Amino acid sequence: DEISVTVTGPLLPQQPTNLMDIGTRAMSTTIQWTVPIIAYTPETYVVNYGTSMSSLDMMSDPVESGSDFEAVNQVFSVALTGLMDTTTYFYQVVATNGQGSTSSDVQSFDTTFLRPD
Repeated sequence: DEISVTVTGPLLPQQPTNLMDIGTRAMSTTIQWTVPIIAYTPETYVVNYGTSMSSLDMMSDPVESGSDFEAVNQVFSVALTGLMDTTTYFYQVVATNGQGSTSSDVQSFDTTFLRPD
């Protein structure tokens, strides 16, 4: 009897899903997303964002995945601060591992009005 074994190498990161902004205020928000599975550790996530959909020229601090290959639907988040009030921002989560990068779809949020003291 023959036994067949298929070994696959590390994969690109899975596309981040379920993106949402939480607690958006005049000058800050928190971006949250889900990673279905960790394809290859370590994975690093950053949020690229900006005021134009075609120019996401600002970047959040990086978030590390950890090394739990068995984890599914892990939720990650990062705070964005120093934003301008009453402004529409566009953002995209980029997942990177040793095999390359995968990006989420671009989403948007609106900061609120900064009331004067």
